[in-house]
Amino acid sequence: MKKRMGLVTCSRLPELQESDRILIPLIEARGWSVSPVVWDDPTQDWTDWDLLLIRNPWDYYEKSTQFQDWVERLEVPVRNTKEILQWNLHKFYLQELQAKGVPIIPTLFVKAGADVPELPWEQVVCKPAISAGSYQTIRVSRNDVSLPQTGDWLIQPFVSEIQSDGEYSMIYFGGTFSHGIKKQPQVGDFRVQKQYGGRYAPFEPEAPQWEVAQKALAALPFKPVYARIDGVWMGQEYKLMEIEMIEPDLYFEFDSRFPERLVQALFDSIEN
Repeated sequence: MKKRMGLVTCSRLPELQESDRILIPLIEARGWSVSPVVWDDPTQDWTDWDLLLIRNPWDYYEKSTQFQDWVERLEVPVRNTKEILQWNLHKFYLQELQAKGVPIIPTLFVKAGADVPELPWEQVVCKPAISAGSYQTIRVSRNDVSLPQTGDWLIQPFVSEIQSDGEYSMIYFGGTFSHGIKKQPQVGDFRVQKQYGGRYAPFEPEAPQWEVAQKALAALPFKPVYARIDGVWMGQEYKLMEIEMIEPDLYFEFDSRFPERLVQALFDSIEN
């Protein structure tokens, strides 16, 4: 009997996003049976699966407590692993990376209900510690910061280079660099996601970008099957924004070799 792999998604993308569906025939060619599976489907018996690959649960941050409970209860192997998912879920992990010498965007980490400290930057960006896709992320002046009493928050300086230059994503599979994607926002915006008009294109990393990405990977307490390392230029210095190891878009639409590299890293993790 073939082993069964579930590609984890959400209810608004029950058949996965289009670019991720290419994974199905690639995994089936390895002798597995593959199907998309919605992470919060109450009818699912998760013991029916031999392995889960997290791909498009793009509502996890809106249901973060439920998602954390789901991850904790999983008894079937998952990639990235449960430990990675739990560690990467809350953006205060940036403190740990910073302590290990990874250059991050200057950040104030504000616990739920705490007073907002005096801010050294005129324009700031506030984002929830559990979020993705610019969810509840706002740009305000430092005098207008008002955070909810629930949930932890990050406050960072507004990086003007995002508007002029964009953000950079470096994708690694099994610890090996695969490809880079530059993301530029729509004119007048600072959010680079496609739903806000962002434009994407491949890029080749420069030396400072390689250095930051390698420092970030070396500082991780785990070896992920897949990781997207996002960063920005601040003047002449390159800074880490975040590392996405839960459900990042991996930009498979740019090259058919990219999903093949993920599948190879996935099966290397199973066999080793």
